Amino acid sequence: MKRNLFNYVLSGVLAAVLSIGFAGCGEDYDDSKLAADIGAVRADLTQAKADLESAKTALNAQITGVKDAAAEQAIEESIAKIEELLI
Repeated sequence: MKRNLFNYVLSGVLAAVLSIGFAGCGEDYDDSKLAADIGAVRADLTQAKADLESAKTALNAQITGVKDAAAEQAIEESIAKIEELLI
């Protein structure tokens, strides 16, 4: 009796698992749109990284220019003060 009950339960579980497996792989579940969206997000992220790197390079160039200009101005001011002292 217990063996028959166990066989019925086991058969029912097996049938449920197989039906879920077949239904889960149906045509209703289409993740190609999600894959396309993920691809678009990755492309946007790659572009944003490239834009950020470009902005970083431009900012570093501007910082270097400001440093050079400040150093040049400091040298000119020092020369002017020395010339005042010599006069």
